[in-house]
Amino acid sequence: MSERWESFHEAGRRVGALWRRFDDGVLTSRIAFPLGDAEMYRAESVIAFEGDGVTWSATGYRQEPGGVASAVTRTAAGLGRDTLPSFGEFRLVLHLLETGAGSVTFRRLDDGTPDRGARPAVLSRVGTETVALPDGTGPCLRVDLLVDGERAGSHWSDADGVVKSDWLGAESYLVSAEDALAGLPPRIVAFLRDGFGD
Repeated sequence: MSERWESFHEAGRRVGALWRRFDDGVLTSRIAFPLGDAEMYRAESVIAFEGDGVTWSATGYRQEPGGVASAVTRTAAGLGRDTLPSFGEFRLVLHLLETGAGSVTFRRLDDGTPDRGARPAVLSRVGTETVALPDGTGPCLRVDLLVDGERAGSHWSDADGVVKSDWLGAESYLVSAEDALAGLPPRIVAFLRDGFGD
């Protein structure tokens, strides 16, 4: 994965987009969508990984509104190699698919509140099911995320990789950059392309 775009949907309606780039061991993720009353949700995560592409070394996160910000160096915080910031989960999903493993356990760190500690989590292959996608339906392998024993999300993969994710209500779909950004407000497009820019 070098760069990918996903359209972000709520209640079946496209409202925003999610962008990810993995370059030189760094995973950068941005998501943005309107909240109403001219407010806009924006979040940016930057996670530096070690050579294996799975173990992280440092992370930074910012979210608006709310002025949420955090920065953590894994070893300085005393966190084990089995921890992972939640935005880094996507790398672990790819690793699970690449290795053919049935499941992988880890400890999930909330990006916005890393001081609360990491929670036990597991990604598991569930099986193949027919999934509705923007360009039709097709068979996809489902991977579920459980945190503290409860489902916290799901991902579906076909021959093109991860094509759909469910975030317990909201959903995102793999699309082209053009399709992801089409019709979105200019402020959302600007953030997705450039981040907070300060």
